[in-house]
Amino acid sequence: VVRASLMAILYFYLKEWGRRPSGLNILGLAAFIILLFDPDQLFQPGFQFSFAAVSGILFGYPHLRQLFPWKPQRQALRKLNQWIVQPLLVSLAAVLATLPLTWWYYGAIQTGAVFINLIIIPLMGMIVILSLLLVLLGFFQLPVLTGLGWLIHLIFMFVKAMIGQLAKWPFVQSQVGHPSLVLVLLVCLLIFYLYQIHDRKSWSKIAVLLLLIVLTLNSNHHHPLRLIFVNVGQGDGCLVQLPDGNNILIDGGENRPWFNAGERYLKPLLNYFAIRRIKYVIATHAHTDHFGGFLTVLR
Repeated sequence: VVRASLMAILYFYLKEWGRRPSGLNILGLAAFIILLFDPDQLFQPGFQFSFAAVSGILFGYPHLRQLFPWKPQRQALRKLNQWIVQPLLVSLAAVLATLPLTWWYYGAIQTGAVFINLIIIPLMGMIVILSLLLVLLGFFQLPVLTGLGWLIHLIFMFVKAMIGQLAKWPFVQSQVGHPSLVLVLLVCLLIFYLYQIHDRKSWSKIAVLLLLIVLTLNSNHHHPLRLIFVNVGQGDGCLVQLPDGNNILIDGGENRPWFNAGERYLKPLLNYFAIRRIKYVIATHAHTDHFGGFLTVLR
């Protein structure tokens, strides 16, 4: 919200002074102002995702649009281009820009988000508009406010449920494991040139980067002994990754109708490291608050 507000203020301010504001310059200036007041924001995922997505749209979308220089004459095709093709390219530009962050923080690569955004973003826009209207009308204490509040709540719950259902589809997200920093930097460079794939000069750079990424992926298979301790509540939650590639899981925490440590802690952890097989599962104590979470993992 702060980023969007700052960008809007800077845009209209420069426009008032007769300047031709550059989107990327405004984005950079907004980031500078935020970091001036709170430098720690630079290390916050929310800050990184927000600025990465917008920079992807501002820089990547104009390039991607050159891949489809489609100017249909028919009314129906113009509507298709306006409401489907162009929004898809905008979504693709944003998803590509945030891909390295999604991979780094969650060990996952999103593929279905490009299409899901076509449904979710308009609904979120509707929530924002209705919420602003609610704030403005709130000063007058009108009877309609309660109904408006419920409408916003219902739309939000619908969006939340829809995201939950769509996230279960197998093609939406691939768990590929946590990458190395070198791999993330190579992917960032690859995305930079993928935006410019319409220019044949970029093809050789893309090929070289793909080769380096494959070589880096192959070198990531071997790692030293690694222990990751997990706060599962009761129990000594620990994931042990052996140098030979085998994995040991110690204690899984509680499994109750209102709280499942396996679902809440163990499953995301195993997804984060793309672990599909576990050699040993060890419970240090024969009570459910030590082995309950294992039931989710075993399923």
